[in-house]
Amino acid sequence: MGAFLKFLKKQPLVTAAVAIAVAMAAIKLIPCREFLQLGIVRMVLCFAMLFFLYLISGEKSMGTSDANNTGTTWYVIKASLGFWILAVIAGVVAFLGTIEEFTKGWQINLITLFVMLLFSGLFEELAFRAVLNDAVIYQFRSSRHVFRISAVVTSLVFGAAHVIGSDLSTLSAIGQAAMKTLFTGIIGLAFLLLYWKTRNIWACGLVHGIYDFLASFSRAFSGNTMEVNYVTADMEIGMSFIVTYTVFILIVLVITLFIWKAIRKDIDFERIRETW
Repeated sequence: MGAFLKFLKKQPLVTAAVAIAVAMAAIKLIPCREFLQLGIVRMVLCFAMLFFLYLISGEKSMGTSDANNTGTTWYVIKASLGFWILAVIAGVVAFLGTIEEFTKGWQINLITLFVMLLFSGLFEELAFRAVLNDAVIYQFRSSRHVFRISAVVTSLVFGAAHVIGSDLSTLSAIGQAAMKTLFTGIIGLAFLLLYWKTRNIWACGLVHGIYDFLASFSRAFSGNTMEVNYVTADMEIGMSFIVTYTVFILIVLVITLFIWKAIRKDIDFERIRETW
């Protein structure tokens, strides 16, 4: 076991691949029928990702670019307001469609859903931003394209993770999967930019979790604890999904470009290359 851990410390990309494989296996194979069960699994995965991140980055895993952490947390929150507004709109639209499906105990569902999604947001940021990004930087530190490599790899893997296991037997399903991957990948890119700026993965996880909650809080009222399916074989519904994804892609692309424009001059890429 010790020899294996030493190997992982020397091979950051292998460590990242193992981390993502462990995460996806846990999500797909561990049966969860309640929000609380989902939350516990995500919490355990947070600790697992922290372990893998520590193998890659050592003591710097838990650090930020701000000694007291307050400034960077508020910075990430302010920069992400556009995503929260989009999430509120999507969440309210979904909520209006579930008014007639209210279940007993929705209050408890709402609380447990919130906690579960906070852990889910932190887990995804640890896995798809911190672990993957740090592994790429450590592996390709000397390459002048290291940040482009990280942006492409982390965004595509994050996007693809949301459609793994989907039935892609039709052109409509393939189109939906591609659009969902692109949509999620762009959001992931925005969080990566904020991670580069602050190295505050905790703030990114907090913002990510609240974004997910605002977009899907209606699940608490309908009692829907099933895994969200982003791809359907139904042609008519599939086309509506593609249109919706197209609109959302344009919106999140604009938000991400605004974030990039606001922070690009403040990101010290050479410092990240040398000390990350």
